[in-house]
Amino acid sequence: MMKWGIVTSLGLVFVFCLIAYFAFFGIADAPTSQTSPSTLAVVSLPADLPKLYTPTNPDEDASVPYVQAFRLYLKHRDAFNLIPESPPPKELSKLLIDKMIEAMNAGKVPESFLDKQFPYSLIEQPKYEDALYMVPYVLLWEANNRLIDDDKPRAFEATRAAFALVDRAYRHNRRYEVREIALPLMNECGNTIYELSGGEGELYKKMMKYQKPIQDALNHWQSKMEVVSNIKPHVGDLINLARNDKDLTFRIRAVQWLAVAKFRPGGRGNVRAIAQAIADAKADPNPMIRDAATMAEQFTIQEYRKIK
Repeated sequence: MMKWGIVTSLGLVFVFCLIAYFAFFGIADAPTSQTSPSTLAVVSLPADLPKLYTPTNPDEDASVPYVQAFRLYLKHRDAFNLIPESPPPKELSKLLIDKMIEAMNAGKVPESFLDKQFPYSLIEQPKYEDALYMVPYVLLWEANNRLIDDDKPRAFEATRAAFALVDRAYRHNRRYEVREIALPLMNECGNTIYELSGGEGELYKKMMKYQKPIQDALNHWQSKMEVVSNIKPHVGDLINLARNDKDLTFRIRAVQWLAVAKFRPGGRGNVRAIAQAIADAKADPNPMIRDAATMAEQFTIQEYRKIK
């Protein structure tokens, strides 16, 4: 009987120590169904979708005219404001469209050719600011509002050039900030192709094959965005994405967003879990993950207050 009493006492001491440990240090949040295996899959477009553009200069580097187009836009940003009563000067629009067609026709597209323009900071502007969004948008505006009546073949060419940029941005880059812009703009290009074609023709038929894949990708993207763009992130889900997402884009973004989570941990257990997740990411074999982790570690409360 005495031995059983000792065993029981030791068991009670162990239980009380366990309770005290978790009361002091806390338990980290576990992932929820929001980051199920299907959510953690790669967000991709089918490789066999029809080509909407075919480069005519296969040995030319497309990144060079793209950068020139971005600089042209930034130099004349006020002129490209797309206010209906003050449209861009035609000569400027022509220069921009010509440069984008040149880029479309260039066949070499370096991997991550836009990734490097975007800092890992959650608050700094990219190198060419809003050019990645606005340049294709200007081309679509021109196609819909001027060229549709003045020069429909060039309207189609401008639209294809806009599509080429966002298609390449999505397929050849991994940063969330790049691909987040590119995917919805593919839809906008499709809308313009419909307006120009009246729902007829070979280009329209090709674009129609993108419709469902783009929408499926956008839906999948949205399910991940709810985790990696929430100012009050669920820590268990965020860490699950940071460690286990099959899509490098969202692993990078989740690691970046740990910078936000560390100021909204929600419990002592989460504080430790976030710190460990950042430390693990700093040792990751992928340099983009490591850079994101360094940013998350160095992210300050002053920076955090700018995005609240």
